[in-house]
Amino acid sequence: MSDAEARAPGFGVETPLELPFPVAVKTGTSKDYRDNWTVGYTPQHTVAVWVGNFDGSPMQNVSGVSGAGPLFHDVMRMLGPGGAFATHPQLVEAPICPTSGHAPSTHCPITRTERFQPGTVPRDTCDVHQRIRIDQRTDTRATAITPLQHVDERRYTVHPPKYHDWMREQGMPLPPPARESTVTRADTARPEITYPTPGTRFIIDPVLRAAHQQVHLRGHTPTGWTDPVWTVNGEPVDGTWTLAPGRHTVVLSARTARGTRQRSHPVTVTVYEVDAASSADAGP
Repeated sequence: MSDAEARAPGFGVETPLELPFPVAVKTGTSKDYRDNWTVGYTPQHTVAVWVGNFDGSPMQNVSGVSGAGPLFHDVMRMLGPGGAFATHPQLVEAPICPTSGHAPSTHCPITRTERFQPGTVPRDTCDVHQRIRIDQRTDTRATAITPLQHVDERRYTVHPPKYHDWMREQGMPLPPPARESTVTRADTARPEITYPTPGTRFIIDPVLRAAHQQVHLRGHTPTGWTDPVWTVNGEPVDGTWTLAPGRHTVVLSARTARGTRQRSHPVTVTVYEVDAASSADAGP
């Protein structure tokens, strides 16, 4: 809760939660924005702020960070620094790659030191950052016979395959495929579902409208294939599926260059229902 970098993905880098001294902080927002909180502390002070209407009526998109957050910020600034948080003497410090969370390799551009309980220091070495030899003449992977004067060693950040669609959307370059994998046999190729992944579990919120509880199905088909079709439990959907309780099977199919239709491996997901209750913001 005191790690500003951990809060950044959920709230951004310039928010009322950022202060010029160490503070641990957590926000919370109830359904329909009826209540929101910001609660935090330093080694000397604890501050809790609630924002809401006394009659219990909803507010207009006011969350914990935007409603209670500024008040919390002002109170903490008034109280001033409370000192540094103590480190538990049994914790072990070790370097990691902040992108993968694993032990850094020689290819990681930056590292950071984190604290771990004894026996939990990451043992795996980061494989997200990779240096790959590229043939500058063709912008493909270099091989053993590529003349050295035409070889350029480039660093790539390569997340697991299920994130590759997201990487493309973010403009993050993927390395060219290895020569051996550029040709795929037509009789073994098939569409691939990248989201959801097998075993994914969803929870239906009884308060939110159905339009806010939809899953955008994602996948890709081999080059040259056409007419992709999504089905859930054998029923066609347009790529956006509204959650329903139970176990469901998702399949992506497409028409091959030969005119036959090929199916992906099925992906099974489970959807649960829960009772209406307050929920906390996603950010730490």
